[in-house]
Amino acid sequence: MTKRKKSGPPSSPRKQSGKVNTPKATVTIESFLEELNNSGRKLRKSNKGHQALLRDTLETAQRIIVKLLDSETLQKQFVRAVKKEKKVRKKSGPFNWPLEVVAKATGASSRKARKLASKRCGALEFLRERKVPVKDTAATLKKEGLEKLYSEWCKKKKQRKPGERVMIPFWMKPADRDQLLGQKEGAKLTVLVARVSESDGDFRVKAVMLADSLGDDVADSLGDDVADNLGDDDDDWEDLEE
Repeated sequence: MTKRKKSGPPSSPRKQSGKVNTPKATVTIESFLEELNNSGRKLRKSNKGHQALLRDTLETAQRIIVKLLDSETLQKQFVRAVKKEKKVRKKSGPFNWPLEVVAKATGASSRKARKLASKRCGALEFLRERKVPVKDTAATLKKEGLEKLYSEWCKKKKQRKPGERVMIPFWMKPADRDQLLGQKEGAKLTVLVARVSESDGDFRVKAVMLADSLGDDVADSLGDDVADNLGDDDDDWEDLEE
């Protein structure tokens, strides 16, 4: 009498040979970008309940910012993805990625909209400094108001130690940015700027020149179109909660 071989447990189905495993970080970044882009489209299309939706949108942005702050790898991948999307030079200067998160979440693409996103980004930074839990972001924004939080953040920024170096934002045309970044290390330039915000000290670059200092004939060297508009920078800043 022949003995039958005992059959073992059913073998698991073989994995498809052509399947490529996508790195976890890449999938996460893609999901972040998709979530932010969807959030921005939703906010732009909203007609009712805009205030509540904005607060929820900023809470989403805060959640993603905190996750990126906790992972340097994810943060770098996010920066690379956004730079590639915006076609920013690899050797560009400091990249304000938290602003990019808020800008994407709120659908801010124009210069004016990105100014507003910058102020909202400051309010979110102030909440992080106060250790406000991410899940309480929307509720805190509703209770205290974006304008108030942003104002308090600005006051805190101005409380600097003597001799401390700080960064301030400059708004400029892509051509001026390219001219600055295209200079060799050690090159001396004169940058003419105009104040565009009383609340947080933002400046707009009016002209970039390869010179050590501005002379008396600066208006002639800049051209009539620039000289005539040196004081024409009274852009209205939208209310943070619009």
